[in-house]
Amino acid sequence: RYVATFGAVDSRGLATDYSEPCSALLGVLPSGSGQDTMQTTDLMGSSGQNILEGSMGDCNINFAGTSAAAPIAAGIAALILEANPSITWLDFQYILKLSAIRNDPQHSSWFMNGAGTHVSHDYGFGIIDANRSVTIAKDWKMSIEETSFTYNI
Repeated sequence: RYVATFGAVDSRGLATDYSEPCSALLGVLPSGSGQDTMQTTDLMGSSGQNILEGSMGDCNINFAGTSAAAPIAAGIAALILEANPSITWLDFQYILKLSAIRNDPQHSSWFMNGAGTHVSHDYGFGIIDANRSVTIAKDWKMSIEETSFTYNI
């Protein structure tokens, strides 16, 4: 129930080959692909990859995959909640939708949903803009109520 799904894009904002298309994607986040990798800390000493020499040896300069996008999503969630701790789960999802920037607009997967919003099975609502998310969250007043329907079949 409390799951947010994200895909990955490269430095050009294009879907990576390892990012799974899905109707449940909220959005996409940058990740490494090919020559465009991200950097992160590594395990210390001989436990790490140690690609570089010296003090830089404890950095991973070839970090990629949705494993690189997921911590960015977690960081954005933390920033949103820091800006406004009263944000509910549904508010959070809506803020992400509002903050997303439609990337790769010529891609054939984009369509207009029933709410009049562009959405894609490859990109969700688009690239999540952390700064825009926090700006929206700071002034967020509306709390979206959850509606539940039960059907007896």
